[in-house]
Amino acid sequence: MSKTTLVIPLVSTGNVPQLAVDLILHSLSDEFKFIESLDSTFVHPFVGPLDYVCNQLKPVLFQSSPQKRYSTALEMFYNEERSLYVLQQRTPVIQGYMNNFIKEIVVPLVEKYKITEVVILDSFGVLDEDVMSVASLSSRIN
Repeated sequence: MSKTTLVIPLVSTGNVPQLAVDLILHSLSDEFKFIESLDSTFVHPFVGPLDYVCNQLKPVLFQSSPQKRYSTALEMFYNEERSLYVLQQRTPVIQGYMNNFIKEIVVPLVEKYKITEVVILDSFGVLDEDVMSVASLSSRIN
């Protein structure tokens, strides 16, 4: 069975995870295609211009969806050559709704796209109190 990976950036200190995802997507923009905007019920609202690099004449990441006019809080991209899905999460999960976010957004994505690995990007600053322990996704869904 081939490995299919999902990368999720948590909104955290310094926006480092989102920057990492932006670098992945825009460094390989010709290889990624926009898949879908996801339900953003459990994250803070966001809408903005389409995401693209300044020297591009048009948003390369959205060529497969020319009808798309704006960016949303949660967007899924796919790189077929690398079997890599990337979730661009632009706003944090609303406090108290992390479990809902995982159960109603992330788990259905894992099932729908037959994802075998989930990589969660996070960052912590000196003043952050909570440090998340690493656990497998399967141990959290059961």
